[in-house]
Amino acid sequence: AQSDPHSGVVGKDGRAWFTLTTAGLKIVSVDPETNKITLYTNPEDKGTSHTMVMDKDGNLWISGHGTDSAYAQVWSFDVKTEKFKAYKIPGPPEYPDDSKGKWEHYAKDGFVRLGTYHMGFDSKGMLWTSSLEVGMISRIDPKTGETKEYFPPGVAGMRGMAVDSHDNIWFSDFYYHRLGMLDQKTGQFKFYAPPTRGIGAY
Repeated sequence: AQSDPHSGVVGKDGRAWFTLTTAGLKIVSVDPETNKITLYTNPEDKGTSHTMVMDKDGNLWISGHGTDSAYAQVWSFDVKTEKFKAYKIPGPPEYPDDSKGKWEHYAKDGFVRLGTYHMGFDSKGMLWTSSLEVGMISRIDPKTGETKEYFPPGVAGMRGMAVDSHDNIWFSDFYYHRLGMLDQKTGQFKFYAPPTRGIGAY
């Protein structure tokens, strides 16, 4: 059977956790003491998992594609209760003209298909996500589920992201070969072009 493990983190108890990017929301844990592998699925959600990060409490957050094409989605996974929770992120009403989704004609039945790609937490516990299909950054409040969306100018799609010690949000402008930074205090973007042409910053 195909499993396609993608990204992983190591929990506070030493277990390693990985996403599986095949159809359906699936993650696995590996216990290095016993070599036991445990599969966790959410049968109520057919979304696909991608990247995983861990919060300060040791719980997991998973990016990917949801089942409702009008929304992007992330999931939390409580490692004690072994329960998933979905957080929906509204997308734009249509693909921006300079987005990957517009180039590749992703829209079907009037829906904008988008997912979440990478994630990071800031010092206040807010979760930030990137999107490859629309070049959108989203901020999620894990306590309330409230979201705020940002659209960096001229970004077709982004992959990796990171939050620095000043709570700036760094992201890869994958298709235009730049690194971008959002200063969340001012809402302003800056871009940096590495000297190597065509780098495809990931």
